[in-house]
Amino acid sequence: MISKESLPYIKASVPVLREHGLTITTLFYKNMFAAHPELKHLFSRSSQAGGAQQQALAGAVYAYADNIEKPEFLSSVLNRIAHKHASLGIKPAQYTIVGKYLLGAIAQTLGDGATPELLDAWDEAYWLLAGELIAMEARLYHEKDISPSTSWRNLTIADIRRESEHVLSFYLTAPEGESVGDFIPGQYLSIALTFKELELQQIRQYSLSDAPGKDSLRISVKSEIGDDLKGLPDGLVSNGMHALKIGDSVMASQAYGDFVLPEKVQNPVVLISAGIGITPFISMLNTLKASATKHAVRFLHGARQPDAIGFSQELSQARNEMEDYKDYFFFNKNDGSGSNDNNDTYHAEHGNVFSGQMHLQKVPEVVDPKASFYLCGPLQFMRVIRRQLLDFDIPAENIHYEVFGPDLFRT
Repeated sequence: MISKESLPYIKASVPVLREHGLTITTLFYKNMFAAHPELKHLFSRSSQAGGAQQQALAGAVYAYADNIEKPEFLSSVLNRIAHKHASLGIKPAQYTIVGKYLLGAIAQTLGDGATPELLDAWDEAYWLLAGELIAMEARLYHEKDISPSTSWRNLTIADIRRESEHVLSFYLTAPEGESVGDFIPGQYLSIALTFKELELQQIRQYSLSDAPGKDSLRISVKSEIGDDLKGLPDGLVSNGMHALKIGDSVMASQAYGDFVLPEKVQNPVVLISAGIGITPFISMLNTLKASATKHAVRFLHGARQPDAIGFSQELSQARNEMEDYKDYFFFNKNDGSGSNDNNDTYHAEHGNVFSGQMHLQKVPEVVDPKASFYLCGPLQFMRVIRRQLLDFDIPAENIHYEVFGPDLFRT
């Protein structure tokens, strides 16, 4: 708990952070990377280039200050950050570096406004946060029987299968005599690729997309295309993965993430995704199917067009083999001819197909007040769907989500 002496300074910082947060975080990254270029590999190059990383940190610092007296709000956010950090192999010593340059950026930005009392308060607040994260991450490492320095392992690509035009599934195996490790449906791996021509290593997180308990781990990767108008480059790691071949090896973390199915499902389950957000739900669906769950399972997915979905065999198996399963698809783009023939064909085969953006008012029957709702997809998509669920009086604690990238789903 923040001390009573420091609390007024932190609370007084909230409007300042709202106004100057982006300047502070931009300066923080610039100064830290200049002094410690070895840390660049921990951050997404594309998120840095587009400013998303800086925006996200500014929002996170602001949210921390604004909620510093609400441990119930902070605990869930910190747990998510700790899982991400553990997947990256973050070391306690790195918090010292981050703290130095974050407080330095605050002082540099605020100038005379950064009084010794204000900086002391933020030093206390930072180390309160860092201490909690270090302890959480130590527990996660202990559970995996690893340390930050032994958190990465080499996995071999045993097979590659195409799911759709832009999505490939990679089946990863451990060296002979070793286990790939267990995981909970919904968790992810961090994958590290080295780009020698750039003298750069980059890390991304990819959801495990099959049920646990197999000899290989499956991740499904969409090749990300850049946007010149927004100054966003092509996805470095995703396209690097698509260039790999069977027999190549990749550096991978253990499985982490708190966006998971409970060990014993005791309520109806509603899975709502868009785009590549489908991947953790295929893992969850395959697991629920294997467990022969008696609970209702509903799956809603949004995509540009039917051929962008993939995983058709597994979705078909869910329809045919699960006791109480239904799926719903929303397609917001036709083939350019003005015809919706592809949608009509998909409707004839699967039913429950809608044109346009997903809206729960179109399928109110899936909004079961007793259900647990899981969301995965672009951040704005999840915010819209979450708002719709709240409008249906679904309690916020029944809505779970997954976000990859630098942003957090702030309420």
